[in-house]
Amino acid sequence: MKKFLALALAAIMLLGMMSFASAETPAWEPFAENVSITIPVYDRGQAGVPNVEDNYWTKWIQENFGDKYNITVNYVAIPRSDVMTKYSMLAAAQDLPTVLMEYDYPKVAQWAADGYLAEFNMDDFAAVAPTYYNRMVENNQLAFTKLNGETYLVAALRPYYDTTYTFQTFVRMDWLKQIGYDHVPVTTSEFNDAMQKIKDAGIAKYPAGGTMITGVGSDQNYAWRTWPLDEKEWAMYGDYNIPSLGWEPNYRLLKNENDKYNRGLLNPEYYLIGTEDDKKLVRLMWAYDIYFAWTLRRIQEHGYLEKLIRCLPKGEKVERGVRRLREYVQDKLKEKDDAGFAGSWECGNVGGEIRYGGENGIQFRGKYH
Repeated sequence: MKKFLALALAAIMLLGMMSFASAETPAWEPFAENVSITIPVYDRGQAGVPNVEDNYWTKWIQENFGDKYNITVNYVAIPRSDVMTKYSMLAAAQDLPTVLMEYDYPKVAQWAADGYLAEFNMDDFAAVAPTYYNRMVENNQLAFTKLNGETYLVAALRPYYDTTYTFQTFVRMDWLKQIGYDHVPVTTSEFNDAMQKIKDAGIAKYPAGGTMITGVGSDQNYAWRTWPLDEKEWAMYGDYNIPSLGWEPNYRLLKNENDKYNRGLLNPEYYLIGTEDDKKLVRLMWAYDIYFAWTLRRIQEHGYLEKLIRCLPKGEKVERGVRRLREYVQDKLKEKDDAGFAGSWECGNVGGEIRYGGENGIQFRGKYH
């Protein structure tokens, strides 16, 4: 079977790109002939996200690295839920990627035993990647690069110390400003206070959202751990796939979630929201909270609901929900608002004005864009 190493091959390639002007300062040059490499990328099966093999960042890498050094960078999707099966299929087809990456040491040990990996000289790697190599030395990781006395691997330390294991967080600063916050909450107490004020102001019914934790246990509790983490506790409780219900950080996490639930900050049907498709449906349901028919009419005229609907997955349940929503919207549009309106507000006319005079003397006047 053709053997590949993750970074051994990369090290050999890098040596070929170097023209040594001195012992300390290597000068990098493009390959004379085009070189093609294949990099694995996790596919987490999220609906509606870009193709993991062809997106903004894959193009950026090709333009800023590949084109610069005459390298064609290809990608192969690895299902995150079935890593070993995918790699075994690639191995059987003699089509393993240039680099293999995995978090779990038993898996890479199995790859070596199955002949997926090739040995390499760590001195060569240190010469072409001195910063990476020195970081391994600082973190005492060199011992983990060998299997049965042979060097197969390079190691990295996942930055658990400064992350709560999340991705992007989008913040509605306009909501925060409405309740008197000029900054994003930086503590749990600030966050919960802001969520309560947003709810009390009627800006959002369930401002803290809420989703079911699917397949990864219940202890996404990094933000509740005491750092630096005790090594024994890390070994006993650190795995996020196993709910460590008796561990203090998990207790604090669940206590806080329970508090948000009981105060009505979390969607009470959070346990039904388990996938990206579910989240899209929930986001569409805000239409039911629109009180004035004139607001819904303008939304309908702009086609906003239909744009959201086109992003939804196909399926009987989704179609049934969409039908009900459309029926609700049509009935709502037949209603007459009790409030009177006056002013000039052409849709899309920047700087238009709207004035509202409603019951109980409530009035507002403002510009829309």
